[in-house]
Amino acid sequence: MTGLSLPEVAPSGHIVVGVDTHKHAHVAAVLDTTAGLQSTLSVSADRNGFERLLAWAGSFGRIIAFGIEGTGSYGASLTDFLRSSA
Repeated sequence: MTGLSLPEVAPSGHIVVGVDTHKHAHVAAVLDTTAGLQSTLSVSADRNGFERLLAWAGSFGRIIAFGIEGTGSYGASLTDFLRSSA
């Protein structure tokens, strides 16, 4: 079989954000609940980066949840920021 392709799926507007945390930078991915991966972004691991990440993620739709690696270490500050922003 050749030429087989999947139909495009329209984004639902409901997203989940996954964040891989590191000491100096965090890398985030936005996943739409129906259309999958939408985009990725790298930000500094500080308040300015957190604000940029939150605004960027919100531009894709309604944020359902964040999945953050290392909430007891490198992801702790981001987790605290997001909880206080909710």
